[in-house]
Amino acid sequence: MALADVDLEVPYGATVAVLGPNGSGKSTLFASAVGLLRPIAGSIGVGERGVAWLPQHLDLSPALPLTVSDVVQMGRWRKGRWLRRLGREDRRRVEEALEALSIADLADRQLTELSGGQRQRALLAQVMAQDAGLVLLDEPLSGVDHPTAEVIAGLIARWREQGRAVMVATHDLHSAAHDYDLVLALNGRAVAFGEPAAVCTEPVMRDTFSGHLARLDGEDIVDTSHHHHGAG
Repeated sequence: MALADVDLEVPYGATVAVLGPNGSGKSTLFASAVGLLRPIAGSIGVGERGVAWLPQHLDLSPALPLTVSDVVQMGRWRKGRWLRRLGREDRRRVEEALEALSIADLADRQLTELSGGQRQRALLAQVMAQDAGLVLLDEPLSGVDHPTAEVIAGLIARWREQGRAVMVATHDLHSAAHDYDLVLALNGRAVAFGEPAAVCTEPVMRDTFSGHLARLDGEDIVDTSHHHHGAG
């Protein structure tokens, strides 16, 4: 999805819910931030503290023998040194991430053998190991169990306390309105960006989701039921 007229600055220590129907440009925004897509015009800066990204979909070939430990170690690779052995600090960060996500006992398991929740934890551990200043999570709660959802919420709070910026693509209007510092509404462009009280309003949500009905805090606002399939 092409994006236009997106002009915003996300401060460190803030959490941002990125709202919009599938195809609105949420994944495009994140892919651009990590350098997988290059803007035709304008620029994107992620600061000296770097960026870590949890994509919405990750296709893994059963022929690729990656263990959980391998995946988390990738979070410690740096440009120009991916063939080098990890140092002591790198190994400490990997172990810390495995413990924080409660998957240390799965370190030697193949990633393709894991349940959806376990795999999501492994990928989140990789993000945690990167120690980046900007964290991008694309639909992190999709298909995970309740314990994993609680772990993800705890990680987001932890990263915020550490002074990182966290952007989360989500369809959960209630969570966006109540659990985040800022909300970005996208629909091919930045419809609105600011505090939840200013963005999670009926006019903005109708503009963002093309007027379909749904409920936010007991009132009909927009219906995202038609937007839950396909890329964002």
